[in-house]
Amino acid sequence: MTFDYIYRTNLSSFIIYPNLLKFLRTLPKKRCYAGKIDFHTDKTLSWACGNGIILSRDMAKLILNHKDELLDKAYFGYDDVILGGFFQREAISLLSAPRTDFYSLDDWYEKKKKIPANAFCIRTKCAPHLREQHDIHMHQKLLKRYYGRVKK
Repeated sequence: MTFDYIYRTNLSSFIIYPNLLKFLRTLPKKRCYAGKIDFHTDKTLSWACGNGIILSRDMAKLILNHKDELLDKAYFGYDDVILGGFFQREAISLLSAPRTDFYSLDDWYEKKKKIPANAFCIRTKCAPHLREQHDIHMHQKLLKRYYGRVKK
């Protein structure tokens, strides 16, 4: 099996695949590490947020070649931050990728008509006690909007 990119995401992400494929065509096929950029408070470290990390094939292989080193650091914290530090040490630049966020149902109702036409990653992340109900509601609405139907 061959591939150009790996896209690592999580359950809070809704992906619009046609837009993702268009975005991937703008990226380099080598040394590509991209995502929504987050920073450590002192700005000494940046990383691609874990809900949407794009890696070219060579970067995925680089991770595999250093898996023992990366696994040793896993107890220090989040995998996205560990990858950010690793790529920074390897002098791999982080490329910015857009993301649209909804943090509550009120946020959804206020901004749902303002989702950019080229958006490919939409993150829903309500307060923990509301996530099951509210995040599922938003994902169902997104599914219907972008893919035309919702299975119940």
